[in-house]
Amino acid sequence: MILLKPENSNKLIVVIGLGLIGNAILSRFKKLNCTIQDQQKVNWENSNFFKVDFLNWISCNLNPTIKNLDLVWSAGKSGFGSSVKECLLENTHFNNFLESLEELVSKASIELKIHLLSSAGALFEGQLGVDNFSQPNPKRPYGYAKIAQEQLLASKFPNSHSIYRPSSVYGPIQLGSRFGLISRMVSCVYQNSKITVFGGMSTLRDFIWVDDVAKPIVENVLLQPNNNRSIIFLVAAKPTSILEITRLIAKSTGKKVLFSFQSKIDFTSMSFSNQVKTNPTINLELGIELISLSRQ
Repeated sequence: MILLKPENSNKLIVVIGLGLIGNAILSRFKKLNCTIQDQQKVNWENSNFFKVDFLNWISCNLNPTIKNLDLVWSAGKSGFGSSVKECLLENTHFNNFLESLEELVSKASIELKIHLLSSAGALFEGQLGVDNFSQPNPKRPYGYAKIAQEQLLASKFPNSHSIYRPSSVYGPIQLGSRFGLISRMVSCVYQNSKITVFGGMSTLRDFIWVDDVAKPIVENVLLQPNNNRSIIFLVAAKPTSILEITRLIAKSTGKKVLFSFQSKIDFTSMSFSNQVKTNPTINLELGIELISLSRQ
């Protein structure tokens, strides 16, 4: 966890989870003159960490000059292939996190806002033309876990939250962080190993570069725009097949992609309406080239 303070501000910002997205968010905050004030390692093995250690840490960093506290939850090791047990453990931490914040605001005179990284891919798997009126219909434990997080946050902090629903996020490969599909494909190419794909060559997915996810989140935290949107999609709205991704990776690396397809489950395509498009600055071909360069 990283605690930051914007320049000439009475706000504190906490980023929880420093994987691919969390690191991109942190980097953007730092570029916008937010300085690191403190940091604390999360003990994910301790189910009471957020009830005790986290609450003490936050409380020690508050003082009468701080009027606003924004917390960005980008934590979690769960993914599409995670078990029910893994997802339940992650949601236990999230529930404890929210309960600690309820206790905090009951004692401190501070305005709080919580920013949750959810997953459009997990919530709308198998749906085409997803827009603001589409209803989540999860297909696996990870999706059910994410919708449970969204509902829990909305019930506990109905007027002080933002939920971000990115599609399949990709970006530079980072050791120790969970890879997105494209990053794993590039990594496997250089290792000459097979990549397991949930679907087939014609399966459609939506991919968005990590910095195009971080930018609107950071802007929302710092600028607090006056709008009524508590749920924000972060998608390219450009459905791309696994076959096309394979072609772009082969073009960038000069190597063949080896596959192992998950055929026991019916994984269907997914796409998003232009109504929820993010207008990404990095297209797929350039993004894959950047990942390839970071891997060499």
